[in-house]
Amino acid sequence: MSAYKSTLVKSLISALLILSLCSAIVTSKPVFERDVLKRGLDKRYLGEVCYADFENDGDVKKCSGRFTFTQITETTVRVLGQFNTGFPDAVLSNYEFHVHDAKDSPLKDITKEIRAKVAINPPGTSAFQCDVDGLDVDTIVGCYFIVKKRDNVVIGKAKIQKV
Repeated sequence: MSAYKSTLVKSLISALLILSLCSAIVTSKPVFERDVLKRGLDKRYLGEVCYADFENDGDVKKCSGRFTFTQITETTVRVLGQFNTGFPDAVLSNYEFHVHDAKDSPLKDITKEIRAKVAINPPGTSAFQCDVDGLDVDTIVGCYFIVKKRDNVVIGKAKIQKV
């Protein structure tokens, strides 16, 4: 009789475990749904991308190249790209990089971030990426990515566009 009780107790415990597991599965929400409900709707979506294409129309003194801007946090954009032309002078401190708004007024100086990551290989630059705080993709779409050489001479201007 003792063996019978032992088997019965084991069966009951197994049944209770299976029922509790089924209950947990049925009542749980998918991870995605829980995350969306917890964080609500964000104005900026991580992973959004925009780009700027520099075209020099055959003038090697003007910048050519492509850049992407990717939202990596709510207030940080990752800039990734390379200049193919427009950098005959290998002295990096002779160049400045800015984002200007649609009316061509300065919005953000990103010179420090780019200088920390790029190398000049005349007539262009190395490929690079840098993170810029205080920007978001929604704000910079329709703005301009500007490259200036010393004395504020613009050597490149590209409109930032949504992908």
